[in-house]
Amino acid sequence: LYVGEFGDATIYKLTIDDKGNVTNDKVYVQLALNTGVDGMLMDENNNLYVVGFSLNQLVKVDANKNIKILAEYPDNDGSNGELDQPVDLCFFDGKLLISNFDSMSAPGMVNKSHSKPFTISYIDLKDLEQNY
Repeated sequence: LYVGEFGDATIYKLTIDDKGNVTNDKVYVQLALNTGVDGMLMDENNNLYVVGFSLNQLVKVDANKNIKILAEYPDNDGSNGELDQPVDLCFFDGKLLISNFDSMSAPGMVNKSHSKPFTISYIDLKDLEQNY
């Protein structure tokens, strides 16, 4: 089980026994402090995709724990498919479907004011990987 700490951007890997007890809780990877780790999703190749609420980012952590920012957007209202305080993600039709919830502004966050708190972004990973 992977768990992200929003406040300090630490992602932990937890080991759980058959009784549901945590038997190991080690740091898996540390992202930039103000990332605002929110939704996470792992693919069949053990790549972990993480959305950064505070920085409007999509981050990939590969199986070797290499960190790559796949997408990053300035303050926006999400109307053109940009990440706008992304909170959760899933695979859909060969793409990442990401829900956005632009609900906060605070020091260290990219967004400086509120806008639509209900937009969706689609990101084609094949296109991103070819560009990086």
